[in-house]
Amino acid sequence: MTPRDFIFWLQGHMEINDPETITEAQAAMIKEHLDLTISELSKKKLNQPQPASQTGGMGGSASTVNPFGTMVYTNAMTTPIC
Repeated sequence: MTPRDFIFWLQGHMEINDPETITEAQAAMIKEHLDLTISELSKKKLNQPQPASQTGGMGGSASTVNPFGTMVYTNAMTTPIC
């Protein structure tokens, strides 16, 4: 199971089982596993070559890929033009 698969599995598990309470030990174990998973995703992201963000001229949008493989678009314009 990849780190990304684990995150999706955990989300689905919690949604389907809908536990009203979890023990402190269960919460600590979930946190420990998520910390490891996020750490692995961060390592993979840091080891990948980073594509140059490109903007489409003035007011274009730049895009990057977050650690989960999802495109994140940011608006390059921060101040309005009057």
